Amino acid sequence: MNTVLWGGLVFLLAVGGMFLAMTSIDQPAMPDHEKRLLSYIVLAGIAIPAIVIFRWDSVTYMAKGL
Repeated sequence: MNTVLWGGLVFLLAVGGMFLAMTSIDQPAMPDHEKRLLSYIVLAGIAIPAIVIFRWDSVTYMAKGL
């Protein structure tokens, strides 16, 4: 199983979802401080899939004994 390709695909999908979320957050009817807070939450949320993907990749790499 090639974890780098699958992890990269999942990360790209997560970044695409983040981009869609950021464009929907940028509505003019929302106050600026709420836009800023939601943007920070979305940007911090992309770190979670990145950490999980790197952990999964390293665990499977070490399990193979390469």
